Parts: sequence; C-alpha cells; structure tokens
Amino acid sequence: MIRTHALTLVTTLTFGGAHAPTPADVVVVAGLQRADIAALMEETRGAPPTLCMLAAGAVGGGGWSGYRAPAPPLATVQRTGEWRGRDLRITERERALLLAGVAAADNCTREVAVRLLGRDGSDEAVAGLIGHSTSADSSVRAASAYGLGLVASPTSVAAVIEMTGDDAIAPRANAVWALGRIRDGRGFQRALRALDDRETIVREAAAETLGQLDSTAAVTALTRHLRQDESANVRRISAWALAQLEARSADVALGEALLEDRDAGVREMSAWAIGNLPLRQGNAALIRAARGDADERVREMAVWAMAERHDAGAAGEIGELLGSERDPEVRATAAWALGVLEPSAAPRGLIAALSDSDARVQLSAAWALSEIGDAAALPAIRDALSRDASERVRRAQIRALLHAGEAADQLVRHLESADADVRAAVAQALAGRNHSSPWPWPRPRPRPFP
Repeated sequence: MIRTHALTLVTTLTFGGAHAPTPADVVVVAGLQRADIAALMEETRGAPPTLCMLAAGAVGGGGWSGYRAPAPPLATVQRTGEWRGRDLRITERERALLLAGVAAADNCTREVAVRLLGRDGSDEAVAGLIGHSTSADSSVRAASAYGLGLVASPTSVAAVIEMTGDDAIAPRANAVWALGRIRDGRGFQRALRALDDRETIVREAAAETLGQLDSTAAVTALTRHLRQDESANVRRISAWALAQLEARSADVALGEALLEDRDAGVREMSAWAIGNLPLRQGNAALIRAARGDADERVREMAVWAMAERHDAGAAGEIGELLGSERDPEVRATAAWALGVLEPSAAPRGLIAALSDSDARVQLSAAWALSEIGDAAALPAIRDALSRDASERVRRAQIRALLHAGEAADQLVRHLESADADVRAAVAQALAGRNHSSPWPWPRPRPRPFP
C-alpha cells in the first residue's frame, strides 16, 4: 500500500506538473515543511526499496554525480528527478534527527537522511557526519563519507583523507569519491594511490576523482590504467578523466583503446575523449571506428567526435558513411555532424538522406543542408518537400530551401499548398522569422559520463 503524509508527493511537485500523476508518478519524499522531517525519518523505516529509491532521488542533494557514489546505503538508487520546490531550512532538532538517521539500521532511512544533510550543508551537518566517520559500524562510516561528499565542504578534507585508508571497502570507496566532489588538491595523492587499490570499486572512484581534481600529474597513471586495468569500467572512466585533464599526451593510448579495447563502453568513451581533445592522430582513429566498429554506440560517438573537432576534412568520410550505415541513430548523428562542419558543398550522402526511411534522419539532413546552403541540393529538397513528412521535417525542409537560395517566387508557390503546416512555415520563412535561427536543432544522444 502506498504511504502518504510525509512520505508521499506526486510528480506535480517534482516535475512541475507537466502531466496528470499516475501510480508510477508517486514519489516518496518529505514535503520538507517545518514539521515533516521527523515524520519522514519515522516513516522511512521499512519502506519498500522502489518507493524509497524514488524518495532519495526526489530529495536530491547531490548534483550531477550525487547518485553515483560507489556505495550508497540504497544499492538500487538511480538518477531521478530532484524536487526543488522550496528552499530547505533545517532546524537544529531536525538536523539531530537526520544525523541519527545516518546511523539507523534501515538503509532507506539512512539514504534519505544523508541526502537531506547533503542539501543542508551546514557546519553542524559536516561536524556530525565527521563524527560518524569513526563509527565501529562500517556501513555508518560509508554513509558518513557519502554525506561528506554530498556536502563537499573543504573543512572535511582531513577527515575524508583519513577515511581513504579504511579497511572496509565501502567507506574507502565513498571517501575517494568524496575527494572528487570536494575538489581540494590536498586529496590528490590519496586519490592517486587509490587508483592502484585492489578493489575495482575503489579504482573506479579514484579515476573519476582524478578527473575532477584537474592535475596533469595523474595523466601517466590514468593512461596506464586505460591500457592495462582488468576492469572495463576503470578503463572507461580513465578515458573520461584523460579528456577532463586535456591530456594531449594520451593520444596514442586513446586511439588504441578506441580501436582495440574489447569493451564497447571503453571504446565509446575513448571516442568521446578524442572528440574533446585536439589530438594529432584523432581523426584517423575516429574514421576507422565510425566505419567498422561492431557497436552502433561507438560508431555514433565516433561520428559525433569528428564534428566536435570541427575538422571540415572529415565531411567527405561522414557523407560516405551516411550511405552505408545501417543504424538510424548513427545516420541521424552523421547528418547532424555535417551541419556542424558546414562543408562548402553538400555530400551526396547527405542529399540522399532527405529520402531516408527514418524521420530523425530526414530532420537532421534537412537541418544540415540549411546550414550548408548548397544550391545543388535544391531539386532534392523540393522533391522531399512534396512527400509526406512530419511537421518538424517539413519546416526544416523549407528552411533548407531558403538557405540554399530558393527564389522568393518559388517559395510563394508553396503558399498554395493544401498542407497548412507548409503554408505557415513558408509564411514565416518569407517573413524572415527562421532565416537566421538554427531551428530545428537535432542533436545526438547525451554524452557518456562515468
């Protein structure tokens, strides 16, 4: 039975009321009014894990990597929407209840208490969490490190560094992760040492933290782990960290990982890293991966990375890929990439993509052609506009006509179209409303993060 009162808020609070709530929308979370935290701490005990997972996400308190601590109390916690409906002001009594919740036996209570303390961020919260760092219970020490990472206060650095030497895995991993959240250079040597920890979860946290600490002194060690670590996830995060550190000296290692690593996640992240670094040999590896990798995520990322490097010389290769690529996501990203690169002439593969079977590819192709503005594409754009397509695609096609130099009298002819969307789009184009705006703006899928 779904709990109510302090435990329940629907997503009209969490997500702004964009749709009517359904049972799946119910979020376990305190209302965060003055009197609710005590009730929340009481009602979290024994709450169903799924419901509590939603509560933890809605309470928030951790920013983009707050859900990625190596060992949170709730092992199933996932990234969810955070409710930020009002400022959180916690009284001294409530803070004491939350700090007691960190030491509770119930993982739901502990997770929500730590998240709320992370949002509180007061000196008193930091002091209380540091007090838990020496608990005889390793799960409490792990929760303490987690909370200190969420607060990210420089005053906790000494305590967190001490916890990186914990004999138990969870506190040690969370402490290493917390150093990356705090971003204080005093934690660098401990994070570097943790990169060689015997436990995979600790090495993962160390690689992420080194990427956050912005010290090129970690490049050699991260490159070694990219090449040699037995854990694919450590190799993947090492590639991410090398990009964060702008490690140009890692060009060969990243290229090798992109082309040779047995794990697709490592190859994908290596392509992303190359796209974010001005590496000498980057495009050659990206082209090979885009042509031949067995995983569509890697091929798509390689194409995206070529665009990110803004090397117009890659346009020909990407145009050829459009004609041979079997995955529509990759084709859509390839078309988008050509719009970013803006070659002097539209590749034949891009013009042909106007007739692609997938609407996402059609949209990206029309947008890209409007960015390139090649008059040679006009016949194909006119032909594409005559076929049935979605409103967004038709609007993009009209914009492509305009930017490719379609004469005004030719555009006026479309004002007689039986399609109201076409007439509206043409009127806007003639009025100059979408002449300079980069609309529509198709984009590839979100970038990978550790």
